[in-house]
Amino acid sequence: ILLFLPFYLITGYYFSTVWAVFLFGLVGLLFLTLFYNCICRRFFSGISVGMYLSSLLVILLGCGVWYCFITPNFYEIAQNCGFMFVCMGAFFLADSGILSSKVSNVKLCLSSVFFSFAVLSRPTTAVWCIAAIAFIAVGFFELKKSGKSVKGLLGFTACALTPFVVIGAVQMIYNYARFDSFFEFGIQYSLTINDFTKSEFSPQMAFIGFYNFLLAFPVIKPEYPFIFSNFSDLDVNGYYFVANKTALGIFFRALPMFSYFLFPKTIRKVEKGKKVLFSLLWMLCCIVLPCVVIFSIWESGYGVRYCVDFSWQMITGAFVILFVLYQKSNNASLKRICNTVLAVSLVLCAFVNVANVYEYGVSYLPETVRISLANTFEFWK
Repeated sequence: ILLFLPFYLITGYYFSTVWAVFLFGLVGLLFLTLFYNCICRRFFSGISVGMYLSSLLVILLGCGVWYCFITPNFYEIAQNCGFMFVCMGAFFLADSGILSSKVSNVKLCLSSVFFSFAVLSRPTTAVWCIAAIAFIAVGFFELKKSGKSVKGLLGFTACALTPFVVIGAVQMIYNYARFDSFFEFGIQYSLTINDFTKSEFSPQMAFIGFYNFLLAFPVIKPEYPFIFSNFSDLDVNGYYFVANKTALGIFFRALPMFSYFLFPKTIRKVEKGKKVLFSLLWMLCCIVLPCVVIFSIWESGYGVRYCVDFSWQMITGAFVILFVLYQKSNNASLKRICNTVLAVSLVLCAFVNVANVYEYGVSYLPETVRISLANTFEFWK
C-alpha cells in the first residue's frame, strides 16, 4: 500500500524487493538514530561525546537490520518495514515529552500512527504498542498530577489512542474480509513447514531460540572471518525448524549488554520517588517484551533475521544502565575507564557483527568475492 502499489499504478512495473528492503531499513536506521539522540538529549545530556558516539554505533551495528539487508527476500520486506515504523513510533513518542508536564499531542498522535502501521506491517511488533500504551498511561497520570485540565487530558487521550483504535479497526476488518475472523492474521493459511493450527507451546523448543538469540558463544578460528557462530539445539527432542545455523548471542554481539548485571546498582542511583516507575518501564521495554517476542516466534523456528524485532531495544536498555551510572558518578578516573571500555567494545562489536553477517549471507556472495575477501584479511595467505 505504501510503496509497491503506488509504484505499480504510476509506472506499470513492480518495485524491486531488494530496494524495498534497503529503503525501509535505511529509514529505520535514521529514525533509530533520531530516537537515540532524543533520549540522550532529554535524559542523558551529561554523558561524554565519545560515549554518545560509541553507544550509538553499537546500537546501529547490533540492531539486526543488516541480516535483512544481506538476504533481501519477501519476508525481509515485512521485517524491515516493521522495524522502520517501530523506530519512527519510538522517536515521536520520546520527542513528544511523554513523561513531562508539556506533551506535544501532534507528536504523540504520530507516534501512535506509526506504531499501528508497524503492526500492519508485521504482527509481531504489536508488543511495542503495549510499551507505547504503558508510556501513555504514565504520561496521563503525570499530566493529571501537574494540574492539567479535563479538556487537556481528553485531548491527550484522544491523540494518543485514536490511531490505535482506527487503524486497528482497519486491520480487523481486513482480517474478517480475508480470513472470516477479526482476530485471524492468516496464520492458519501459512504455507510453511508447520501446521500452526495444531502446534502446542513447547517451553523446551522456545528456549532453543532464547539461548541462540541471547547467549550463544562465538567460535574463533584462524580463517576468515575469524569469528563464527555456534548454533545449538540444546539436545532437545522434538521437531524444531532451523532456517539457518548462524547464531551468536546478543551479549557477544554487543558487549555492553553485560551491564544488565549492574541494574541493582543502577536502581539505587535513581531518585527515590522514581525507582518503581523507572524499574517497571525499563524491565517492560528491555526485558519482558523482547523475551515475549523471542518466545512468540518459536513455532516459526530459528532464523537470525528475527533479531531485527527486538535487538536494538535490549541494547538500548543496556546503555540506559550505563548512562545512569555514568551521570551519577563523581569519579573522573572511572569515567575515563568507562569511555575507553566502550571504545574497545565498539571495535569488537563491529568486528563480531560484520563477521556474523558475512557468515549468514556467505551463500549469497559470488565465490570470487568470498575468496577475495579471505585473501585480503588472511595475511598469511
